[in-house]
Amino acid sequence: MQGHDLPLLNGWQRGFPLCAAPFDVLGQALGRSSSDVIATCQRLRDAGVLGRIGAVFAPGAFAEVPLATRNELEANRQANQRIDEQVGPR
Repeated sequence: MQGHDLPLLNGWQRGFPLCAAPFDVLGQALGRSSSDVIATCQRLRDAGVLGRIGAVFAPGAFAEVPLATRNELEANRQANQRIDEQVGPR
């Protein structure tokens, strides 16, 4: 692991951007290019440091799922699909 990997890993454990270009958002926040962020994620995944990029939900969080949450889940599913397309399958 390199020194500039820690802010990428720790800084985005919560609040990962759910948008069309999440790696652009991460890169801008970290002062790096999106291609550098993607390459770092690939390197860390290949080294076994990073297992996956995706949402983790609290147990019982879906007892009652309002429409807004369903829309957020769909946005998250689409974001995860785009991440897999950019970084590669898990």
